Amino acid sequence: MIFNINELASELDILPISNDILRQITYILNEQTSESLSSFISQSFQSLLNIEYWAWRILSKDYREWTNESNYYDLFQALTSFNTKLAINDNNITIETKGILLIPHSIEWIDGIFDQIDGSDDTFLSIISLWFITLSHFVHEYSQFVSSPVIAHINYRIARNILMTDQYKIYLNQLREPHPSQSIFTIKQLFYLRTCSLSLSAYLSPIPQKFIYTGEQIIKYLADDYIQIILVHSYTVKSWSQELLSCIASLISLISTCCWWGGEEAHHINMIVSNDLTLYDHIPALIRIISYKPFHECIDGQWPNMETILIDSIIGLLRGAVNTEKLSCFIRMTTSLPDILTSLVQTAPYDRIVLCAHGLLTEILTDEQLKELKIVKNIKRSCVDILEQAWSDPSQKYLHIPLLHILRGLANLSKNDLVQENISKLNKMPLLIEMLDRYPIVYDILWGLSFNSSIQEQLRSNHSFMIKLTDVEKNYSNEKIRKIAHGILWNLNSYHDEQIASSSEIFDGTIFDIMISYSHQDKDICKQLYDELVRNGYKVWIDFDQIHGNIMDAMAQAIEHSRTILICMSEQYRRSNYCRAEAEYAFQRQLKIIPVLLQEHYKPDGWLLFLIGQALYVDFTKYEYSTATEMLIKEVQASRIQTFHKIEVRSDQNMLSVPARNLPIVEHLSKTKVRPENIQNWTVEHVNSWLKENNLFEMSQLLSDVDGPTLIYFSEYLTKGDTQQILASLQQDSLQRTNRHLSFIELAHFRNLIRQHGISSSTNIKSLSKMNDRWRQRQRLINRCHVM
Repeated sequence: MIFNINELASELDILPISNDILRQITYILNEQTSESLSSFISQSFQSLLNIEYWAWRILSKDYREWTNESNYYDLFQALTSFNTKLAINDNNITIETKGILLIPHSIEWIDGIFDQIDGSDDTFLSIISLWFITLSHFVHEYSQFVSSPVIAHINYRIARNILMTDQYKIYLNQLREPHPSQSIFTIKQLFYLRTCSLSLSAYLSPIPQKFIYTGEQIIKYLADDYIQIILVHSYTVKSWSQELLSCIASLISLISTCCWWGGEEAHHINMIVSNDLTLYDHIPALIRIISYKPFHECIDGQWPNMETILIDSIIGLLRGAVNTEKLSCFIRMTTSLPDILTSLVQTAPYDRIVLCAHGLLTEILTDEQLKELKIVKNIKRSCVDILEQAWSDPSQKYLHIPLLHILRGLANLSKNDLVQENISKLNKMPLLIEMLDRYPIVYDILWGLSFNSSIQEQLRSNHSFMIKLTDVEKNYSNEKIRKIAHGILWNLNSYHDEQIASSSEIFDGTIFDIMISYSHQDKDICKQLYDELVRNGYKVWIDFDQIHGNIMDAMAQAIEHSRTILICMSEQYRRSNYCRAEAEYAFQRQLKIIPVLLQEHYKPDGWLLFLIGQALYVDFTKYEYSTATEMLIKEVQASRIQTFHKIEVRSDQNMLSVPARNLPIVEHLSKTKVRPENIQNWTVEHVNSWLKENNLFEMSQLLSDVDGPTLIYFSEYLTKGDTQQILASLQQDSLQRTNRHLSFIELAHFRNLIRQHGISSSTNIKSLSKMNDRWRQRQRLINRCHVM
């Protein structure tokens, strides 16, 4: 008996091959462990390569010569197990060595295998399936091997001879039944739906390939069956067999890959969700599947099994849907996906799933919810370190995730104030600046981060970056990047007044009643609002064509020449750096702000929530369009009355803004409910309406966050505190919050009202801590605006 693998391998060239030789090779291969593999390969590399090539040659010949021989079958099984261990082993075995052993060098062997498939038996197909699945996983993990001519040819034959055939469609059609019989899962059916789908997915996912078919063509061919299969089986997840799981996981993986064809955007997702009915059926169906906890428990951190592939692929599809179809609010408000993803982040042993789940969470969570994520709390380890590793890797990937996708997640995070603060402490601006030329999305990341004062200083102090940014703003060929560069420079420039004054005048002295600030993804409805306001006699400024040239200065001039700004709120508005710069400048210039809600399920969050404060908004998602438009017109009219009934009284020391006496009470957008008799029960809205009804408009701005209990505390402070200290504090607050001195007449009127209403310390007093917290938050925003 020969126990030397080198001698045994040489015996394979001697015909007929002894069954004893086959059994001994099988035994030696089965004896190898993860620990012994490295030294075994090092000592026997050439012999192992000869065995691998011998196996491919045998598979490419007439299958009937060996399929009835159990020793051949056992050897192929042992070699499959050995190859799987080889693919996942990281102990001193180079990737190049793995590729040489696992990938055959002859296209003729591949053709010989595919030429036999139609008439082959189950033994042949089961072995071929195992070998192709091993290759698929290897290519998925090591995407540099997609350039192998043999790998390309395998998938060319799969696409031409398997995927785009009537037989593949017949097998798909069998899966449309709610409870398919186990008898349909034949070896051939599994080879078609599982093995071949998985191979194509692994081959097509890393980079766009020149291929026999496009992603669009593949989706068009499979879409109807795919949608029905997912919808039907999403309700029966608990009863899935392992065979059904493997078919569905492989199919979703292929569809996800085709949707992301090209790498940057899931351009073809709209072919899957071509209308709202399909969209709002398909997304919940995917969420029902991914929410099944037993799948989570089976995720393998070392080698992607079917449960791992399923979860990973669904996350990829959901990311594409959220990006393309703008489903963040719908998913956040109506599904359990945020909780599911949070659970996966905490428990999944497969790092790619953890990172992709984090990326999807950055798309769908609110600003406040994001602050609770580990990726935000430990931004260095969870994001910046990963960026550095991907940037330094020749493949520009981390865990096979393209650096571009990681940067996309950071672009979402860069809008979050806590993320900005945490990143500012890491001094990583040079890393991002280094990536600018290769990844233009970094310009948008830097714009988002540049709303933070510490990061502004870091960027200003980088002289080469400032020179580059100025050059990009003037000379870059891509207009979008030029605008972003100007936006960054706008944030870094503290002298906007001089800049605006020196820029070209485009308004010819025209004063507009209203400026409409909106995300261009909401252009259609904003055009309707513009037309409606113009029909009602208002002069309205709106940027329909996304101004060319000096966009930030043009925006600033529009604000300077407008009395009121209409903020059209949506998820995309909150995520837009341009919209943030526009809204914050309007806030700084003390324009009257009228918020309008355009997106269903969205609630203002982050910087937008701080900016609008407690202001009520016109909700176009709650009311019919005509009703909401009427409410908007009333709010604009109320704003106009407030503006036209102000009397400016000048003194030697300051200017007092005094409301005219006996003004008509302005009806607020949302009619105030009858206030409770007990002031202790008043809400912020009750206090605000009470002040406005008594013509205390400046006090309503100053006390915009005050509820009943806080008003009681404030009245006691006014009555019993030191008068000079009170006046000084109120004037300072008024200057900071409204940019004008508080009217002494209005303050006197306010104190008189307090006495009339008997507001005193006899009522229980709530702590002012909550109000102070809110005031401090808004104060930070005001202060930032004043130093701009």
